[in-house]
Amino acid sequence: MTRGIAADLTGLIRGHLLIKRRNGSDPQSNALWLCICDCGKKVSIRAGYLRKGKQEYCSKQCPLYVATLRIDLTGQRFGRLVALKHAGFRPGSNIAVWSFRCDCGTVIKRKHDGVRSGHTSSCGCYDREVRLKRQIPGGSKTLEYHRVAHRKWASKNPEKVIANALRRTKAKRLRIPKWLTQEHWAEIKAFYVEARRLTEVTGIMHHVDHIHALRGKTLSGLHVPWNLQILPKEENLRKANKLPSV
Repeated sequence: MTRGIAADLTGLIRGHLLIKRRNGSDPQSNALWLCICDCGKKVSIRAGYLRKGKQEYCSKQCPLYVATLRIDLTGQRFGRLVALKHAGFRPGSNIAVWSFRCDCGTVIKRKHDGVRSGHTSSCGCYDREVRLKRQIPGGSKTLEYHRVAHRKWASKNPEKVIANALRRTKAKRLRIPKWLTQEHWAEIKAFYVEARRLTEVTGIMHHVDHIHALRGKTLSGLHVPWNLQILPKEENLRKANKLPSV
């Protein structure tokens, strides 16, 4: 008895394997299929391994597989890894081991088949990043995650960054009333002077923020003294264009 419904794999080719027919089940009730390797050997393999492409040869001793161990990978990229040089073979086997440099700068040694198949694509830094996102409340919604994502986006889309800056400048210009007096402008200037002073004294960047955003979705404020406040950079970025809480 097999687990679930066994799909018909008859006649399919997986790597160097030709799937001939169903061949019973293993002790764990996994469907087995009889396959003929290009080297001529017949072997029974789990259906799951064939469907997912985990096995493409009859065994690790297959002469066709052994021939791939001598392939020169120097300079080739596999995910975050770049092959540096051949580093011998795994003890007691003919499985080649290569040195790889990860994009994070770490140099590791890994079996060539695990890297070429895509099972290993980094030194482990990618998995750590994924685990970190899961451990932090909010995961990928954290402020730091969005900052890094925005920096990557901005580096790839400089023209959109410039266009957005121009729209913000235009919005600010349109939200400056013509009836502002010299006293009003002096008060506005005082906010920016104080923000610079706080930055120098505390070592924490401070911004002059509009209490009601100039480009709010439901309400747009004016660039006037009574709509300004000084906030630490972190708090200002977290606030974004949200309306002030009442």
